[in-house]
Parts: sequence; C-alpha cells; structure tokens
Amino acid sequence: MLLSCRYDTISDNLPKVTYAIDITPKIKSGRAQSSCQSGVGKEFSLESYESVLSQVKPGDARGSKLYRVMTNRSSIVMPPPQAIMSDKQVTKIYLWIESGAKND
Repeated sequence: MLLSCRYDTISDNLPKVTYAIDITPKIKSGRAQSSCQSGVGKEFSLESYESVLSQVKPGDARGSKLYRVMTNRSSIVMPPPQAIMSDKQVTKIYLWIESGAKND
C-alpha cells in the first residue's frame, strides 16, 4: 500500500500582504531607489505596478529578479538590502510574490 503526503499551503496562516499598503511604500520610499542598475548598464524601473511586475514571477519569489536583487542574489547593483529594507519588509515582498503578486 502506498501512502501519499498532503501538504497544506502555509499561506492560509500568513498575514495578507497587499501591493498598495505593504509593497508600494517600501519600493517608493526615500530609502529605496526608483530603479536598479546592473553592472552592464541595464536598468529596470520600479515606478509602477506594471514595471515592478515585469521583474516578478508571481508565485515564485526566489525566481523573481526583484527578490533576488533585494537579497543580494543577483548581478543587479543596488545598495545592500539591509540599507534599503528591513528583514520584515523583505519578507513582506517575498509573501506578496508568493501569494501571486496581485495589485490589490
């Protein structure tokens, strides 16, 4: 007899993170830059939901350029993540991406 494992999503127990309340202020605050630049001069904007979403894979924070940049796992150059956002703020962005990166 084969037994299967069932994994409940942990997101049911996590606080709701919204783009308008939790994400926009963090990205657009004076501590964050409005754009990020790679070592080869490529830049991406963080000025609108659409531009932020273009750097995100909804449901896959670790596969999202925005999250990789914030956690220093990218070739994109920004100030160190701790200079921009606290661990709590980065976690909110992680949760927002993992929950589908909705514009709510």
